[in-house]
Amino acid sequence: MVGTDNKFNRAWSGGGGRNAGGALKSTKEELYQKLRTYETKRRLSYSSKLDTISLYWKSYCDLLSASLRETGRAQRIVLGTSHAYAMYAEAMHGIFEDAFLDDKGNIIKDKQKRKKTLARRKVQVGDSSEGNNLLSKTTGAVSVLKEVREAQNDLSLRFKESSKNMDEEIASLIGSLLDATRESFDAIERLGSSILVELEKTEKEVTNTWGE
Repeated sequence: MVGTDNKFNRAWSGGGGRNAGGALKSTKEELYQKLRTYETKRRLSYSSKLDTISLYWKSYCDLLSASLRETGRAQRIVLGTSHAYAMYAEAMHGIFEDAFLDDKGNIIKDKQKRKKTLARRKVQVGDSSEGNNLLSKTTGAVSVLKEVREAQNDLSLRFKESSKNMDEEIASLIGSLLDATRESFDAIERLGSSILVELEKTEKEVTNTWGE
């Protein structure tokens, strides 16, 4: 009778162990399935968010890049306008000095300007006494040519001043803004790109782990 009880007890104990192990295995399987379901939902949601972040980042970089191009274009416009003003000022001063055109109205070269100016001044000095006698006979006479030449010289000075101001004030400020914006853009681009690379790397590692 005692032997029968021992056999019964051993059988009961063994059966209970198997039942406990099966229950534990079942609990782990249920937990795994829940985690897998959660991972599937998380992966879909995260994938969508990562794509959105990538598109947003690309758009942001494109916007900053366009801003750099527009700022650079604005700087070139100012510099080009300043250069045009300087050339116009030089041309008007050349007309004032009568050293810009030859006798046929053609533009002379820089090396010829000084020679042409000196030659014309000699002629003007030779004719000055005769011209003064003519002007002295006309009381209150106004030289139209003198007024035109003075206006040309005044235009030359004003355009020269405008060219200098555009270079030193406007173009210089735009250049500083362009340099600062370019430095900020480079720093932001490096940081943002590294973050995206790290996010993609981490997501790939998680996917590979679940696949195993």
